[in-house]
Amino acid sequence: MNNLAIAIGVGFIYYLAYIEMHWAQNFFKEAIVIGAAIGLIMGDFKMGIIMGGNFQLLYIAGVMAPGGNLSIDSQLACCVAIPIAIATGMDVEAAMVLSIPFGLLGVFLDNFRRTVMGYWTRKADKHAAEGNVNAILFDGIGGPLIFNVFLRWIPVALIVYLGADAANAIVEMLPVWLTNGFKVAGGMLPATGLAMILVMLNKQFLLIYYILAVILTQMRSMPIVVAALFAFVMAALHIMFTKSDNAAAES
Repeated sequence: MNNLAIAIGVGFIYYLAYIEMHWAQNFFKEAIVIGAAIGLIMGDFKMGIIMGGNFQLLYIAGVMAPGGNLSIDSQLACCVAIPIAIATGMDVEAAMVLSIPFGLLGVFLDNFRRTVMGYWTRKADKHAAEGNVNAILFDGIGGPLIFNVFLRWIPVALIVYLGADAANAIVEMLPVWLTNGFKVAGGMLPATGLAMILVMLNKQFLLIYYILAVILTQMRSMPIVVAALFAFVMAALHIMFTKSDNAAAES
């Protein structure tokens, strides 16, 4: 598949992630799904899954939107960084570092969308007063869908189409010490995402198991996904034993 077709496909994936239709939006919100889809489009499904799985850990806390406010646009981060990383042969860790600025940029993009969508709300109120059902449907569905083509699909397609060659040139220019720094920082990011989830859930007492898993990864070179599963099992056992102790105390 040529670069233009890949760029259009990746842009469409990002478009589906914010299409405001649950059958697609909930599915393409997940980084691992985005990674798999991009890998399929680019002919490297395995690398797409690997990238998506690591990005899922990184942005596991960012998928939450307290009060409906987007904390980070993980979908934009994935749709820009993953195809560029696959095209240039960039390491997963470096790709995760590359994705963060785009994730933050997506927050401003979403705020702009909210501002513009106010126009369609006012139009819908006007057409509701007039009893114009077809116009209301366009205000609520058609107009926003068309607007998102220009806000999300086309910009991401352009970034992916123009960015691969530019990113490749930049990567080749980077000194070894900087790329190694990106790898180290990127390796820490998934762990940070998991720790943020524990803090947000107000379960700080589980952090001791998380720290144990981090120590094991350093001692045994355990992959971060395996460490996360180990921490999950330990936390589950802790909860089970805690419930047993509470039940015994009550009886």
